Amino acid sequence: MNGQSAGTEHKPGGYTRGCRCAKCVEARKEITRRYREKTREKRAAYNKEWYEANRERQAKTQAVWLTNNRDKARAKHKRWRDKNADAERERSRQWFESHPEYYDEYRKSPRGRGLRAAVLAERRAKLKAIPLSAEDKALVKLIYSCCPVGYEVDHVIPVTKGGAHAPSNLQYLPSSENKRKSARVGYVARGAIRWQDVLPSTTIPVTGVGPSGPKRTAPLQKRVMI
Repeated sequence: MNGQSAGTEHKPGGYTRGCRCAKCVEARKEITRRYREKTREKRAAYNKEWYEANRERQAKTQAVWLTNNRDKARAKHKRWRDKNADAERERSRQWFESHPEYYDEYRKSPRGRGLRAAVLAERRAKLKAIPLSAEDKALVKLIYSCCPVGYEVDHVIPVTKGGAHAPSNLQYLPSSENKRKSARVGYVARGAIRWQDVLPSTTIPVTGVGPSGPKRTAPLQKRVMI
């Protein structure tokens, strides 16, 4: 019967209600897909209106589900974070910027200090694993040690996005601007300073060619990172 339900008259070349043959199953899926696509905005508006009118009910239902499916919820959230790492990082940054009191409290908490220490340790290990010539390595150390007060050394193209840990990929950014830039590529940073405009020309090797930027406007501080 080729998957056809008993007692159902099958119409070849079309979708027959009650028929379970492969052709009719695919036809039903296609009809459903077209319907959902056609009514996407209408359904979204209805769902939004329903959620607004049943906010407390939905919150209770979700709380019960999370309590009974804690591991499943964590795994689902982790999959979303891994798939949308940049969006999650930007969302967290915006939230902490709008709630500075919570950000300061979190940074001082044992969990915040431990997480930051782990991230910095992992970052330093990755940077040290990048091969550099002795000359470039000495120049990178000098760039970090001459970082102006209130600024941080920034990778123009983030290392996590394939950027090199080399003099040609380094610049100085204000601390707040560097946090705002994070690991984004193509971000137009404000207040960038070329390290060539800070280091004395007599200490810069011939191979040191870095990105362009405005001239130095801040005093120097001792800041060795590697």
